[in-house]
Amino acid sequence: MTRRTLVVLGAALLALSASASAASAPSSAAGARGRDARGAARAMAPVIGRVAVVERVSGRILAQRPASRTFATVQGTEAVPIGTVLDASHGVLRLLTALDTRGRLQSATLWGGSFKVSQSSTGNGMTRLLMRGSPPMCASGARARAISAKRRSVRGRRLWAQDDHGRYTTYGANSVATVLGTRWETLESCAGTITRVLKGRVDVLDLRRHETVTVGAGHSYLASARGTPATAGSPGAPTPAASATAEPLGSGTTSCSGPHSGSGTEVTVPAGAVCTLLAGTQVSGNVEVAEGGALIDRGAVIGGDLQADNAAGIRVGGGGSIGGNLQIHGLTGGPNSLCDTTVGGNVEVHDGAAGSPIDIGDLGACLGAPGLAVAGNLEVHHNAANLTVGGNTVKGHLEVNGNAGEVTVNGNATGGDIKLTDNHVGVGGTLLGNSAGGNCELQHNSPTIEGSANSAGPGRPNSCNADA
Repeated sequence: MTRRTLVVLGAALLALSASASAASAPSSAAGARGRDARGAARAMAPVIGRVAVVERVSGRILAQRPASRTFATVQGTEAVPIGTVLDASHGVLRLLTALDTRGRLQSATLWGGSFKVSQSSTGNGMTRLLMRGSPPMCASGARARAISAKRRSVRGRRLWAQDDHGRYTTYGANSVATVLGTRWETLESCAGTITRVLKGRVDVLDLRRHETVTVGAGHSYLASARGTPATAGSPGAPTPAASATAEPLGSGTTSCSGPHSGSGTEVTVPAGAVCTLLAGTQVSGNVEVAEGGALIDRGAVIGGDLQADNAAGIRVGGGGSIGGNLQIHGLTGGPNSLCDTTVGGNVEVHDGAAGSPIDIGDLGACLGAPGLAVAGNLEVHHNAANLTVGGNTVKGHLEVNGNAGEVTVNGNATGGDIKLTDNHVGVGGTLLGNSAGGNCELQHNSPTIEGSANSAGPGRPNSCNADA
């Protein structure tokens, strides 16, 4: 087995530093409650290889013991047998296990997924977290598009974790991550198992390449499902057909249909056309998508705005940039995705129609790709379809208001406020692991949205862990 240190270039430095805040651990208030519970947890005496102790920090926590076929709600602090499956998909828990037979203990905080607890009675206290839950729905061609259109939010395997120099490994389908005092995420995508590190270091054993990779803070590693090396591409931006020939952009205004590359001044996408801007394409001015048109941006550099009014579909990704605003108003088709792009102005997604789902950031169709890095505000208002907003870095405010579909807002970091208000979300939604530099506000949603592990700026109001 070989060993090397992987340096993976992520988004801009701003995105990397703020991403760590995006998945911040539960609030200080939850931590204060946890200190009392940890005293009770220690009194329950975890036994190496036999018994662990689980403490509910916030939200809804479920436990399925080895002898049971059903899940039971964890109300406070409970001792559970090793082999128990814990579900923290809609809450935050603290797991306490023994390091040895002499009374030394270790704890980890986990949220955003479900896992089985495993530990040997003869080892060094290493606690194994075996991810559970539905695998990602992966297919190809027409079937893949049909599945993508139906999938409104991530339902695959995903787990956030934070420890303090304990002995833990996270088991995915394609890799095993051994932590070295850290905060990390493991998720399953159609491309493979992704390990993202926000603090400390993680040793990732790629089970198909038989190689161990050390991943540092601000970086990630993809253990491919097919055993091929990880790439820097964006899952959120599809590749055009290999047989297509890219046409060059020209000076003035280019009417874009099909794949284009090169440099140009302005781009318009006519009604009914599908325009693909290949990676590295440069547009000094604006890109405008007319009613009924569709745009696939695979990493273009756009100097001005990207504007779409009543478009049939928008997919932006691939590590490109938009110098001005990203404005999408009145989507009429989909699925749609915005990820892995730096935006110099504001992002606005308003008034999308039913049947036009949109994923903004590293969830859904963008699963595994970096989120947006937004210099201004991110506003998502009055959309009728389901939406996800995850893993984005926003210098200004993040507002998700007045939407009518299912709303999933997880792992975002802002310099300003986070507000989820007045959404009528049908089957509900979640607000998990977000970090606001200003206020954090969750209220007046119907039905209530599950909020957990969200934090506000120092001394700022935080109502994001309970929908008022």
